[in-house]
Amino acid sequence: MDSDYEQSGKDVRIASLWDGMGSIVKRTYKHRSSGDSISVMVKTIAPKKPASRPTESFQRKIISYQVERYFYSIMNQLVPLPVEPCMFRLARLYASAPTVLFMEDLSVVYPDSMSGLVTEVEAKAALKWFANLHGYFMGSSSSQSHPQRSMTETTSTEEGVWDQGSYWLDKDWQQLGRRVDELLASIPVELTTLIHGDAKTENCLLNHALLDSDGLPAIAFYDFQYVGYGSGMKDVVYFLATSIDWLDEKAETELLDWYFTCLIRVLKQKGSVWKTFTKEVMMDQFELCMVDWLRFMKGWGLWGNASYVQRRVSKIRKSRGW
Repeated sequence: MDSDYEQSGKDVRIASLWDGMGSIVKRTYKHRSSGDSISVMVKTIAPKKPASRPTESFQRKIISYQVERYFYSIMNQLVPLPVEPCMFRLARLYASAPTVLFMEDLSVVYPDSMSGLVTEVEAKAALKWFANLHGYFMGSSSSQSHPQRSMTETTSTEEGVWDQGSYWLDKDWQQLGRRVDELLASIPVELTTLIHGDAKTENCLLNHALLDSDGLPAIAFYDFQYVGYGSGMKDVVYFLATSIDWLDEKAETELLDWYFTCLIRVLKQKGSVWKTFTKEVMMDQFELCMVDWLRFMKGWGLWGNASYVQRRVSKIRKSRGW
């Protein structure tokens, strides 16, 4: 932290990181001159030394924290402060070191969690957040000029975001999986974007009392360990499939229409690819990502609204002759 601030009071432990790799604590700092206090989230990476040679999974997790640090320290600075509360709000980074992040405590402004049964209003707020993020980074060569880390090369020491956002990787591809992977990889770069990569309700906070111009609660996402490039539909599929218990085809259509409306709004403001990223393009990517998500779950374990995902994928395969 800045030398103008000093710690005030004791740390409050918030969580332990995966597999004992560190911790997150809430810490209060007081300004030495003004006496003003700020609440800070301190994320410390302190992995235990493996008893044997580190596994690929262990190495990938270590890199994920480096990716998150890069995102907050470099890319977050590129994003202007939102004009309104729901414009893909990110935590401000106060300071960082190779193994520590000092971040804004989002719960001060966003005190509500998205837990239990997600409402339609909350779902639309989240989808608008994703649309704003995706729209900001879509269709601009400069937005994809940041260094990228390969998800399959765990020995690299270069900084950057993941070349494939999210963590839906599996070496045990079946024929259909390979087909979907090829189709996702063939999406023109101008129709891909930067994605959050871990788009679940546990990684967001809301303020139901603070509404945006669409009457939706202000929302902010955090935990950018799997941020990287790819189809924005990965975030959308992940969120809908894991968080919306009441999802059916009617609700899917309405929510995707809302996402598309928000995305085109941003793209038109930027003047980029809004005529190229049609609803047909979106639905093609959505279906590919839905199939890919089920492929991932088959190896990882079914969770979320798995019954709907399986029915939807069955229909997608039938319509595509797979």
